Amino acid sequence: MAETSQHPRFDLANERVGTIYAKALYGAAEAAGSLDQVVSELASLVHDVLQHPKLANAVISPRISHDERLVILDKAFAGRMNPTLLTFLKVLSNHNRLYCIREIQRAFHQLVGEKRGRVDVKVISAEPLSEASLVAITARLRETLGKDVEVLSSVNPKLIGGLIIRVGDTVIDGSVANQLESIRRQTLDAAAQQAKDALERFTVA
Repeated sequence: MAETSQHPRFDLANERVGTIYAKALYGAAEAAGSLDQVVSELASLVHDVLQHPKLANAVISPRISHDERLVILDKAFAGRMNPTLLTFLKVLSNHNRLYCIREIQRAFHQLVGEKRGRVDVKVISAEPLSEASLVAITARLRETLGKDVEVLSSVNPKLIGGLIIRVGDTVIDGSVANQLESIRRQTLDAAAQQAKDALERFTVA
């Protein structure tokens, strides 16, 4: 499956919080036997519902008190959202962590994938990839990794060209910008070595 997404600015602290709460949600959803439903509804909440600025502000804004937010959450989602997920949102509100909901969703999606033998791979390109390219990249990654793969693609024009592929903590940088930087470093290293060799010959002489 290929999904195109635009990721917000990376924040290491939020990512860590997201991972912690994602594990808690996974345990609660699995115990309640509602894992698939929670996966689907949390993704819809982040990618659909919270795309509306007014609703996102009402749910996430730190200027809204916990008690006020509980009323908003119940009014918006009670009876329409899985109870485990709604309770989880209220816990986040109580701990003032709803601002990390996007990081939590990403970490939760990845955790569920890992438990099911799927690997999430982030692919960053200079221009949007065609559907055919995404299919080809997904097939190649499945063959290489020997696992089911979900490709999450995003665009960064600063790459100039090529791709950056991230699998967990492993990053494969095949961008033109990285290649140019590599050439520059190699050139500088070669020049430095030549200067060192010349100095050594002069010293010996």
